[in-house]
This record gives sequence, C-alpha cells and structure tokens, in this order.
Amino acid sequence: MSTRSRTIVLSWWIGAALLFMPTASGVTAARPYPAVQGAPGTERITLQPDAPSHRFPHFWERMFGSGRAILSLRESYRNDLRQVKAATGFEYVRFHAIFHDEVGLYDEDDAGRARYNFSYVDQIYDGLLANGVRPFVELSFMPRKLAAQPAFHAFWYKPIVSPPGDWKKWGELVGRFAQHLVDRYGEAEVSRWYFEVWNEPNIDFWVGEPKQSTYFRLYDEAAAAMQHVMDGAVSPAALAGLLVLLIGLGERQEPATDEP
Repeated sequence: MSTRSRTIVLSWWIGAALLFMPTASGVTAARPYPAVQGAPGTERITLQPDAPSHRFPHFWERMFGSGRAILSLRESYRNDLRQVKAATGFEYVRFHAIFHDEVGLYDEDDAGRARYNFSYVDQIYDGLLANGVRPFVELSFMPRKLAAQPAFHAFWYKPIVSPPGDWKKWGELVGRFAQHLVDRYGEAEVSRWYFEVWNEPNIDFWVGEPKQSTYFRLYDEAAAAMQHVMDGAVSPAALAGLLVLLIGLGERQEPATDEP
C-alpha cells in the first residue's frame, strides 16, 4: 500500500435515546439523568423550529444483520429473506464467517501451499443477489490452517479469532477472494457492495497482541489486497460499544506492516 493519508469510514454501534419533556414555549426540553460521577444531572436542549431543515436519511434501514454466512444456503433462510425484503425493501445483509472452514474457501496442502474452493462462496452470494439483496461483506474469521493459534471464540460454531500465522498468506487470501468476486460478478456490481475487516476486534473476537497494532496490520494487509483488485474504501470493523480501538487509524501515514 502506498504511503498516503486515508479517509476511512469508521463503523460502530452506538445506542442513544433522548426523551423530551415539553415546556410552555415548546422550544426547550430538559431531562434529568441518573447520577453519574463526573456527569451533570440535567441536560438542556434548545430547539430552533424555524431553522432550515435537512434530510435525515435512515441509512440503518438499508441493512440487516444475520448470523453467519453458511446459514444463507438454507431454503428456510432464503424464504425469510424474501419475506423481509418484500416487507421492508432492505438492500444489504451482513453476516459473519465467510472465511470459516465450514464454507470451505481456504485450505493448504501438505507443503503449506494455499488451495481455494469458491463453490459455497458462490452459492451464498448468488442466493442473495437472486433475491435482490447485496452483501455487506465482513472479512472474517481466520481459517484454521492459516491461524497463528487455535483461539476459538465462545460462539458454538467456534470461529477462530487469531491473527494469521503468515501475514502474506492473509493478504493473498483476501486478494484472491476479491479477484474472484470481480471475475464472477463484475466490478460494476461488486463496487456497490460494502466491505469491512473483521468484527468487533476490541473485545473477544480478536486475540492478537498487542490488540490494537495487530488489528491495524490485519486491516492494512486486507485493504491493500482489496485495493489492488478494485477501487473503493474498505472499512475497519464494527466495534462493540464506543470507539476505543481505532482512534487514530484515519490519521496514520504508514501501514502497520513493521512486524515480521
């Protein structure tokens, strides 16, 4: 990846709600909050009803989250997909574990050479597109033969949340995956998909140490491989809770590839 500043869209889930109590004027609202050390007891919000209005696009209504990739091969899943699509008109679905061993994408021979099988990957994405839904691709988790350690997450299907044992092979996996998508569906179509690297690495979905720098390298290697194949931004992972892990990622000038 060339040395350059990068503009990165950081995605994370933050829940918030504001409850207003109307006043006589209708323009000021106050709500008492439970006592929190260091926080004010009351927050006052002043509204300007005559100010210019702006669009408030409900971007969150365009996508649903949905388990793990292999589930989308079930006909019951696809029936549900069609029903929800008809009811809501949503456009994207995001799920975990397209690189999980159950999908069968990655393997290695006895000499450690990578072997790829895109059969289930194709069926997964063909099924979404046939029903008018595009994937929001989460690049996860680590294939067993590529993992540096057998670090399994607590989910019952046991995704491996370890860094790769070979960073070059991780980049090659992502690059081969991206190239296959472009070859099969065309760059015009794939450029309308969203891509993110991993899921919630700030908690127990990532065991790299140090956590932050190893995740930065995971992201850098994947983003470089993707951008070698096609133009477009690759987002860091969605985080659990507030933005903690990725502070400063957008300002870094150099990819984090100084580790062996």
